Amino acid sequence: MRILTPVSGNRWAVPDCYHRGLVHAGADVVTYDIGEAPTSLVGRILRRLRRMTGSAAARRLEAAIAAAKPDVLIVFKGFDYPPAVLKRIAARGVRLVNYNTDHPFRFFSPGSGNANVRDSVPLYDLYITYSGPIACEMAELYPDQKVVVLPFGHAIDDALFDEIAAEPEVVRGCFNGNPDEERAEAVRFLAENGVAMDLYGYDWAKFVSPTPMLKLCTPEAGIGMFRILRRYRFQLNLFRPHNEGSHNLRSFEVPAVGGISLGPDSPEHRDFFADGRDAFHFADKQEMLAVARHLLAMPVDEADAVRRAARARILALQSHFDDRARAMLAAVTETVAR
Repeated sequence: MRILTPVSGNRWAVPDCYHRGLVHAGADVVTYDIGEAPTSLVGRILRRLRRMTGSAAARRLEAAIAAAKPDVLIVFKGFDYPPAVLKRIAARGVRLVNYNTDHPFRFFSPGSGNANVRDSVPLYDLYITYSGPIACEMAELYPDQKVVVLPFGHAIDDALFDEIAAEPEVVRGCFNGNPDEERAEAVRFLAENGVAMDLYGYDWAKFVSPTPMLKLCTPEAGIGMFRILRRYRFQLNLFRPHNEGSHNLRSFEVPAVGGISLGPDSPEHRDFFADGRDAFHFADKQEMLAVARHLLAMPVDEADAVRRAARARILALQSHFDDRARAMLAAVTETVAR
């Protein structure tokens, strides 16, 4: 079974992590290039215009199909591929698999989906979502479609963890991600109530003004970003709307580096982590404030115990992307065998 799967050129991007995991699992894998997502506003606008005016990416995909002659095509989300393109690929006998890291038909931002993503859902032989609640919605709307839940994961192996674990601690809170008004309101509330916060991400200056309690920092990628997740006393995790009741990538990345996570009290967070032992959860902004204050006041030895518990729990969950890729390969193999 030959699998054609995407890569972006960024080794820490989710598609690239899955590609490595499939290779490590012994799959027959070839790749097609989707390019790294732009971070600048101009880059994002240009990519959106290209998608609106006809996709060179779709033509490259069809060329890759013709060259590789795969049995299975894996698509991550599918912004660039109209249903007509996917139908032509399926007509060649290629089985179609989608892994969507957002919601497949309810879009909460321009980057979370488009008509190609929504209209192509029924075309896939296997649809993989990270979220149990999303899988339930899909079962109601698409009862005949095979849907598998595959949670987010992490890429922190033992060697990288040991390197990052040497980071000196900063006894402040941190939020590492891009802003919206709800996120800005949350961090302002913490800072105005005595919780020092450092913010990493693009365009925060449009939402908040820096103060001694609220510092705007230059974002970093890759290992630099993982160091940030480890360094601070706690990492604030704030969901986008499609994550409600579920989890997100930070849910695994933070404990994987031995960071201390402060995130929403969702059913999936409770399934994955023990509140107060290897992660901390909040149900509303008052509880978020109370737990943040508790974490900043926590003695160093207690904080270190949480860090050790977080890493131990991640290992027990077998949530490295290599593990997730093995689960993906098993689901794909079962689908092809049907």
